[in-house]
Amino acid sequence: SLVLIRCRQSEVVMVASSHTYRTMDNEALDGSGYGRKGQKQATEGGFVEDNSEHQPLNCGPINENGDVVENESDSDVIDGRRIIEDDKSGVVPISCIARIRYELRSSPFHTREPCGRYIDIRKTFCPEPVRSVLLVRISFFLIMLEILIQNLLATSPDARWFFMAYLTHWGLVVALAYQLSALAGMVLRRTVMVQTQDGNDKCNILLLISWALFAVALPAEVILSVLYWALVHEQGDPVSYQIVMLHGGISVLLLIDGFFVGSVPLRIKQVLFLMVFCVCYLLWTVVFAESDIRNPDKANNDDAIYDALEWNRNPEGSAILSAMCAFVVPPIVFSSFWALSLATRRIYQRDVGGGGGSGSGMQNNGGVISNDDDVEELSASLVPAQQMM
Repeated sequence: SLVLIRCRQSEVVMVASSHTYRTMDNEALDGSGYGRKGQKQATEGGFVEDNSEHQPLNCGPINENGDVVENESDSDVIDGRRIIEDDKSGVVPISCIARIRYELRSSPFHTREPCGRYIDIRKTFCPEPVRSVLLVRISFFLIMLEILIQNLLATSPDARWFFMAYLTHWGLVVALAYQLSALAGMVLRRTVMVQTQDGNDKCNILLLISWALFAVALPAEVILSVLYWALVHEQGDPVSYQIVMLHGGISVLLLIDGFFVGSVPLRIKQVLFLMVFCVCYLLWTVVFAESDIRNPDKANNDDAIYDALEWNRNPEGSAILSAMCAFVVPPIVFSSFWALSLATRRIYQRDVGGGGGSGSGMQNNGGVISNDDDVEELSASLVPAQQMM
């Protein structure tokens, strides 16, 4: 009889057969991704330990002989070499360029990591405890909604039609849309996943929308906050709660929600969503400058929304600033949050096509034991197995 355990919690892979126990201790991992491999032969008096030389740890499943089976999937090989997995952090220690190449070849919403492990969709977008997360997200949504309403009421009635002309309010609406979609995902958390024929999970349309909105909202809020304090706010201007929340506070709430309450995995291709958002707003400023619409908030120079973007008076300077804000600043800001998302990513270890819902429970054919209770239960089954030998 053969009992195979792959346990991420204890970082041990154990194979029990009629004659041999083989253990692979991942606690001895060093920077190169290698571990000590010890082999113990069963004898009448006990075990005789034979320590062999260092052997690389791979992500593939284990066969009947206890050897790692190479996975032939193209996405498990980057730059002509096998990907080695760091089980402690859950992040594959490959170069930044290699990971970017992998993500550029994949869908903007792919859930599969380079090593073959999958994003735990429920823990990522609808984490537990449910009541606490619901309370946090409802609070964040109400704070953003209150800021929107207060800012709208503070606007002159004659100028409220011009309210959505500003980039600040564009960013606030996108942030509100994300917070609402994230809240809806928590309420409908039992239906947020769709299982494919190969047994892997994918997001439904609600989570895809929430994912895309977050990829735009957080970096956009940071960009518009930096632009406001650098180009718009002047020394001596009043600083109120509304101004601080509109130009910095919202980005903090999004950061907490996306990376600490949840763990939204940003993908390199999603930077295109942010760049499209920026380009659309800059095109709006051009259309406004060339139209007969007048800015009700400005007595002079009423053909410009912002003094820094005066297309009629300073087209060259406006074009340079627009190019920077559309094609230089967004990738830089987005890449910083992309790197942060790697550190907060929640994935569960399972083989490609291994099946299995959201990663809970034990799976056959090289599957995963996801919690300590399963480990103890299956470990107990080793006792009768040994007695049968």
